[in-house]
Amino acid sequence: MTAAKTRFIVAILFLFAFISYSTTTSASNINMNDGLWEISTKMDMANLPFAIPPMTYTSCLTKEDLIPVRSDQAEQNECKVTQQKIHADTISWTVVCDMDEGKITSSGTVTYKGDSFHGEMTVAPEGGGSMHQTMSGRRIGPCD
Repeated sequence: MTAAKTRFIVAILFLFAFISYSTTTSASNINMNDGLWEISTKMDMANLPFAIPPMTYTSCLTKEDLIPVRSDQAEQNECKVTQQKIHADTISWTVVCDMDEGKITSSGTVTYKGDSFHGEMTVAPEGGGSMHQTMSGRRIGPCD
């Protein structure tokens, strides 16, 4: 694999780890329980000669911070939320990141059900190619 492809994959992984935004007032009505969540992700990318292993991490999620994010990597990207909506128990968003490799746009949704969620995200870098991620989460206790 070339160095450029490796950098691209690392950039995509950072993007998946970083999705943050400010919530709207309707977030207080979403069926989601604040706390420490275990989040599992699986990524699929067309034309990649190997499978990207699933990842699991924990994150403190609240009604003020609903998007699953690895907090240790949230500040490592130049990303900006360009769209977000909350409808019932589903949050959707679009984020644009200015990476060394170019702009990367991601769009996703997460639907909460109290102590669990399911969601997906699609990432489209400038110049083509895209990656699809499915994710699930479950609340495992209070935040530290």
